[in-house]
Amino acid sequence: MFIDIDEVQAADRARSRSGHFFPDTLVASQFEALESPVGERGVLSVPASQPLQAQVDAVTHWLIETELP
Repeated sequence: MFIDIDEVQAADRARSRSGHFFPDTLVASQFEALESPVGERGVLSVPASQPLQAQVDAVTHWLIETELP
């Protein structure tokens, strides 16, 4: 599973976590190094913009319906 989020949204989330160990200043470098698995076999992409329960439901459904090697 890959939670698909854009850099702006990730930075906003990082900024909103006061006292968190991961500062928002590191987000850009993480996206520079990211090799998106979207489109690869056996990968479910779930939009981070969806509510948490919708993400959980999508993953649960995918796990039940998908045959992985």
